[in-house]
Amino acid sequence: PISGLTYILIYKANNPNNANVTKLWDWALEKAQQEFAQTLYYSALPDKLVGVNKAVLKSIPGSSVH
Repeated sequence: PISGLTYILIYKANNPNNANVTKLWDWALEKAQQEFAQTLYYSALPDKLVGVNKAVLKSIPGSSVH
Protein backbone atom coordinates (compact mmCIF):
# COMPACT_ATOMS: atom_id res chain seq x y z
CA PRO A 1 0.00 0.00 0.00
CA ILE A 2 0.98 3.58 -0.55
CA SER A 3 1.06 5.66 2.60
CA GLY A 4 1.22 9.36 3.23
CA LEU A 5 0.76 11.95 5.90
CA THR A 6 -2.55 12.49 7.62
CA TYR A 7 -3.32 15.64 9.53
CA ILE A 8 -5.84 15.71 12.32
CA LEU A 9 -7.32 18.99 13.50
CA ILE A 10 -8.59 19.00 17.08
CA TYR A 11 -9.68 22.14 18.89
CA LYS A 12 -7.57 22.75 21.97
CA ALA A 13 -10.48 24.54 23.65
CA ASN A 14 -12.13 22.63 26.46
CA ASN A 15 -14.81 20.71 24.60
CA PRO A 16 -16.99 17.89 25.96
CA ASN A 17 -16.09 15.78 22.90
CA ASN A 18 -12.33 15.98 23.53
CA ALA A 19 -12.33 12.88 25.73
CA ASN A 20 -13.89 10.76 22.97
CA VAL A 21 -11.77 12.28 20.20
CA THR A 22 -8.50 11.73 22.07
CA LYS A 23 -9.60 8.22 23.05
CA LEU A 24 -10.16 7.37 19.37
CA TRP A 25 -6.76 8.65 18.26
CA ASP A 26 -5.02 7.01 21.23
CA TRP A 27 -6.57 3.72 20.11
CA ALA A 28 -5.44 4.36 16.52
CA LEU A 29 -1.86 5.01 17.66
CA GLU A 30 -1.62 1.99 19.97
CA LYS A 31 -4.08 -0.90 19.72
CA ALA A 32 -5.09 -0.46 16.08
CA GLN A 33 -1.48 -0.53 14.95
CA GLN A 34 -0.74 -3.63 17.00
CA GLU A 35 -3.85 -5.45 15.81
CA PHE A 36 -4.25 -4.37 12.20
CA ALA A 37 -1.06 -2.92 10.70
CA GLN A 38 0.61 -6.23 9.91
CA THR A 39 -2.50 -7.95 8.59
CA LEU A 40 -3.15 -4.97 6.28
CA TYR A 41 0.51 -4.96 5.16
CA TYR A 42 1.23 -1.57 6.71
CA SER A 43 4.27 -0.62 8.72
CA ALA A 44 3.60 0.54 12.25
CA LEU A 45 4.65 4.04 13.19
CA PRO A 46 8.02 4.34 14.93
CA ASP A 47 7.79 4.42 18.73
CA LYS A 48 9.31 7.91 18.86
CA LEU A 49 6.60 9.29 16.57
CA VAL A 50 3.86 7.56 18.59
CA GLY A 51 5.32 9.20 21.72
CA VAL A 52 5.26 12.65 20.13
CA ASN A 53 1.65 12.20 19.02
CA LYS A 54 0.56 10.90 22.42
CA ALA A 55 2.17 13.94 24.09
CA VAL A 56 0.10 16.22 21.86
CA LEU A 57 -3.07 14.26 22.67
CA LYS A 58 -2.31 14.57 26.40
CA SER A 59 -1.97 18.36 26.05
CA ILE A 60 -5.56 18.77 24.83
CA PRO A 61 -7.93 19.96 27.60
CA GLY A 62 -10.34 17.19 28.55
CA SER A 63 -8.12 14.51 27.02
CA SER A 64 -8.71 10.91 28.08
CA VAL A 65 -5.08 9.97 27.31
CA HIS A 66 -2.94 9.36 30.40
